[in-house]
Amino acid sequence: MQKLDELGMKLSLNGRKYLLDALMLLSEGADRKHLFEAITAKYNRSEESVRVAMKRAIQTTWNSVPNDILQQSYTAKLSPGKAAPTVMEFLYYYV
Repeated sequence: MQKLDELGMKLSLNGRKYLLDALMLLSEGADRKHLFEAITAKYNRSEESVRVAMKRAIQTTWNSVPNDILQQSYTAKLSPGKAAPTVMEFLYYYV
């Protein structure tokens, strides 16, 4: 997805492919429960490992990409004290 490229999220991050699948499923109308069920079934991974990989991809991006690029590409307001959005905040921002 072009938005993840603009954000600077690395292709090598496993969580990126899960995030892309989640964005596609959400855009097709999947609810939160079925979202993770579909991804875990597709990749034969536990829900916890999928969530951790997604979270790691987001946090790695926030830690490695310059702030000006983050501010241009992700304009949602973050909760005070948070360095990066949660997985669901991130997904719903892009849907």
